[in-house]
Amino acid sequence: MVSLGNKFKATFKGANKNRKPAQAVEPPTNLISSLVQKFNNGLLQQTLSDLSKLLHHYPRSATLYNIQGATNARLGKPDAALEDFKNALFINPKSAEANNNMGNILKEQGKLEKAIKAYRKALLLKPDYAEAFYNMGNAYKEMKKLKSAISSYNRALSLNPNYAEAFYNKGLIQSYMDDNDAAIESYNKALKIKPSYVEALFKLGESFKLFGENNNAAKYFEAAVNLDETDAVGAKLHLATLGRSSTPSKTPEVFMKNFYKKRARIWDNQSLDKYSGHLLIASAFGQANIKKENHILDLGCGTGSLANFLRPYAKSLVGIDLSHEMLAYARETKIYDLLIEKDIELYLAEKLDHYDIVVAAAVFIHFLNLERVFTLITKSLKKNGQFIFTVFESLKEDKHLNDFLMYSHSADYISSLVEYLDLKIIFRDRSIHEYHKETAIYSLVYVLQKTS
Repeated sequence: MVSLGNKFKATFKGANKNRKPAQAVEPPTNLISSLVQKFNNGLLQQTLSDLSKLLHHYPRSATLYNIQGATNARLGKPDAALEDFKNALFINPKSAEANNNMGNILKEQGKLEKAIKAYRKALLLKPDYAEAFYNMGNAYKEMKKLKSAISSYNRALSLNPNYAEAFYNKGLIQSYMDDNDAAIESYNKALKIKPSYVEALFKLGESFKLFGENNNAAKYFEAAVNLDETDAVGAKLHLATLGRSSTPSKTPEVFMKNFYKKRARIWDNQSLDKYSGHLLIASAFGQANIKKENHILDLGCGTGSLANFLRPYAKSLVGIDLSHEMLAYARETKIYDLLIEKDIELYLAEKLDHYDIVVAAAVFIHFLNLERVFTLITKSLKKNGQFIFTVFESLKEDKHLNDFLMYSHSADYISSLVEYLDLKIIFRDRSIHEYHKETAIYSLVYVLQKTS
């Protein structure tokens, strides 16, 4: 598939724009139906294999390129998918589906204006294309053009009144606009169409929690958990804050992966007046007079926002994170010597006396109890090695799950761990880490040293 796709990509990309596309020649309907069935059943590699064979016989099939693009997109290969959709449109410029699919890829790449243009082309070709209106609404939502987003969702719903996802996303916009009554109405309409809509149940729980109607909120959170035990939306965390369940010892893994998957593309574009957590680590380095030529572990490295800063101090720089999407951006920096996708506790358990410095910026916001992970970090440090980290500050308890579903820890709790592990405090400070709806969230930053 790859070699065949590359061959035709080169042919189409270099084609004379003034030349008319070659007439499309499509395979029989039964072959297309078989491909679509395999695609819908998740047999993506088999779909690509079949496409490779068919494209040898039907090299001017816009339909095959469109299916190949959709398959590559689902496999997480956006660049290949984009070329497939370009090929489909070269053969058949009047394919509304290919324009819509291209818009989706452009949106995923953050090219929102270009995505909007692609959706508009799709709609010029197919004015009753509800899905294209819906996708355009999603693009406007990311652009913060909320009225345009709602208008697009309404157009989609006028064409398909049973479009549960359009009601749900319309509710999200209404919530952003503080029209919570309207948002609740939209979520309920989504649920009426799709009773097992976990995200809509969760948002109803959040809405009622905001109103202080905790019994209603708990009802919807519990329904979401019953439908999805992996808790991809974080309902268990909300139930814990309501006192309806025990506090999880860590952020649920599926929820955390989803959280960072959604934020990976925009993570490094946060304004410093809203988020400055990484700057606290940089300040700690300066205050602790860190020398160069260190073996450094960037724990929970994310997109590599600290990579440029850490590199001059590093003889070797290793990053580890659980988020596949965040690590993809870290790899683009080409700064790390090694990047590893793994649970940090599992990784640390394998590394003894290995690092001069371990950095953990906003990592422990995902842990209630820090004894085990701090012990593992201490064991991974060489003698006189340094541990530099931040935690969200707790002023009421040693440790607790805060209102925005992250964990906070007190200075006294950190001091007790320092004493237990026979560490030495080189530097500590308190500063604003970020803002949540204009509310300052304070963080404690530490440099600890291993003394034995």
